[in-house]
Amino acid sequence: MMRIRLPDDVKATLKARADENRRSMNAEIVARLERTIAEDVERMGKALKAIQASPAIRMEKLLIAAEARLENRLEELERRIAAIEDSDGR
Repeated sequence: MMRIRLPDDVKATLKARADENRRSMNAEIVARLERTIAEDVERMGKALKAIQASPAIRMEKLLIAAEARLENRLEELERRIAAIEDSDGR
């Protein structure tokens, strides 16, 4: 069990809303917390999408992909050079 101290005006408002919604005060508090938590999650999701869609983030992703391709190409060239050096040294 958790006890919460509320200002009288907040408690009166919650009681009125609970009565309107035909819920207990506890159920009203839980419903309101669940709703605001869901709203927070949605808001954070929208913010994350906005960040991911930003031109800077898109450019960073492109640069990371290009860097990976260049590293792979460099490794391939190093293997070819090593193979040529091995064949010349025989």
